[in-house]
Amino acid sequence: MSGQILDGRYRVTAPLGSGSFGQTYLAEDTRRPGQPKCVVKQLQLADPDPQIMQTARRLFKTEAETLETLGEHPQIPRLLAYFEEKDELYIVQEFIYGHPLSDELLPDRRLLSAQAFGLVSEILEVLEFVHGHNVVHRDIKPSNIIRRHQDNKLVLIDFGAVKQVTAGGINGRGSRTVTIGTPGYMPTEQIEGFPHLSSDVYAVGAIGLQALTGLEPDRLPRDRDTDEIMWRQKAQVSEDLAEVLDGMVSRDRRQRYQSATEALQAVSSWQNNLGATVVCSPSSSPNPPSTPKQTKVWIYTIAATIGLGILIVSAIAFVPAMIEGLGSKEQPERVEENDRLAIDKAKDHASSARTQFENAQRISELYRERKRMEEAIGQLQMIPGSSRLYSEAHSLLTAYQGQLRSMNGRLDKEKYAQQLLDEAEAIAGEAKSDYAAAKNISQLEGAGAKLIQAIAKLKQIPADSLAHKVKHNKVAQYNRELDSINGEIEKRRSPGPPSNQDLPPCTLTLWGNCRE
Repeated sequence: MSGQILDGRYRVTAPLGSGSFGQTYLAEDTRRPGQPKCVVKQLQLADPDPQIMQTARRLFKTEAETLETLGEHPQIPRLLAYFEEKDELYIVQEFIYGHPLSDELLPDRRLLSAQAFGLVSEILEVLEFVHGHNVVHRDIKPSNIIRRHQDNKLVLIDFGAVKQVTAGGINGRGSRTVTIGTPGYMPTEQIEGFPHLSSDVYAVGAIGLQALTGLEPDRLPRDRDTDEIMWRQKAQVSEDLAEVLDGMVSRDRRQRYQSATEALQAVSSWQNNLGATVVCSPSSSPNPPSTPKQTKVWIYTIAATIGLGILIVSAIAFVPAMIEGLGSKEQPERVEENDRLAIDKAKDHASSARTQFENAQRISELYRERKRMEEAIGQLQMIPGSSRLYSEAHSLLTAYQGQLRSMNGRLDKEKYAQQLLDEAEAIAGEAKSDYAAAKNISQLEGAGAKLIQAIAKLKQIPADSLAHKVKHNKVAQYNRELDSINGEIEKRRSPGPPSNQDLPPCTLTLWGNCRE
């Protein structure tokens, strides 16, 4: 289908993916300046029955209207068009330049609680808008969330127009739908064909678990009796925060937050109460999930009581030591020595990471040094607030977190620059093939136009990126190839005088040029 123009406007350039019900393509809008990229989704029904196709068209239109409304949100791709051509249904959406969230949630890489819930909160904010229109996404997962390079915001994609059209009651029987989604991110009711707004909440919660544990949701163990996900032993997270997540991924839909709004309120409440003190360590046993709607006053009452008890016990133990002048200093000194070693190790990691990151020549090297900076941050986070070195550790932690954000920004820029380079090389490759197969001037001009597009892509590469080093050579190469194409066009337009072999014999010609 590559090269085909749909609706007299959208030129398909490459396939993006396929599913049970359709195909997705990358395309160019030939009627807009610069021919910006867009995403074309093609509905393909296995059953050609006219009645089914008629219903599909009606639901397709309804879905397009829904997407038109959802696209008003700045973190949802805009709907550009929907149409029917040669009995095939198409929908066109804005293409988002960025990278999938799955590139950030790498195996065995754990994010901090604040980072993980930053992701969860931002996704829920977008999902709240979706749920406000009574729309269930049904396939929320890291690969369907794009980190937009332009502003570093998360964009929710793939609302599955095809999925909803084919699954939304075409047969007109009941409310059950075809099971659609991704294992690990689907709750029980969705697997059984009865998705709900809370099914999306489950998926977002599963992403939160993945961010905290470094494991994909379907790799996390489940309780044999309750079938609840046993994740707490694989993460370090405060008790009230763990309850929020449990309320998002509860197996029982009735015990789950019913919409993105409810879940977002719970997350916001946690963010406003960062003083929670009870922590689940990796070695602790998982607690059974609680009902999100239950009041949490008792948690803080217990926390306060425990804190008061610890204070009293500490005072009782401390006073005799002061009176008797006794007490071993060996253990505190050993703890402080360990804290000092952790800080020094963090400094070494961070210093090396900064230097190597600045001198990196490949994107893989940038990723390696970012991981080293994350390790430095992890070392500092192990320093307890009771340590006499906590102030120094906290100061370094703040500085390194800022440097990590700068590293992430640089990586986003490098990935964007590499994407431009890859696109330019792909377009130039098409131009070369078109040039070799060209049979007329129009086809030559088409090949030349693609080279101009490739050069324009290269000129968008930031000057301070790694890809910029090959930019000039590529531009020079494509300009030379463009000159060759233009030369061939000029040659075909001005063929010059005929050769001697092309002239008729003089014996047969009474005028004009002839050969002896």
